[in-house]
Amino acid sequence: MARLWEIIKEEEAVFLEFSGPARAISLYRRLQNLKRQKEALEKKHGFVFRDSDGDLIIEALETKIKRVRTELQEAKKGGEEQK
Repeated sequence: MARLWEIIKEEEAVFLEFSGPARAISLYRRLQNLKRQKEALEKKHGFVFRDSDGDLIIEALETKIKRVRTELQEAKKGGEEQK
């Protein structure tokens, strides 16, 4: 699970460097990747025998998904202001 957090941090550093449409595309890809990671963890985690650590990671991914969605909305607004 430590590797998962390393991957998340590496991806954050990459998309922060972009601006404009490139940033929006990067954020979209990041969002899709986070959703896939969350879905995979939920499938692996199961519903009957839950692990509190797994729940925490899934919650952290959901928080990150919401944050990236907000950043994508901000990137959209920034693009509209440049028109």
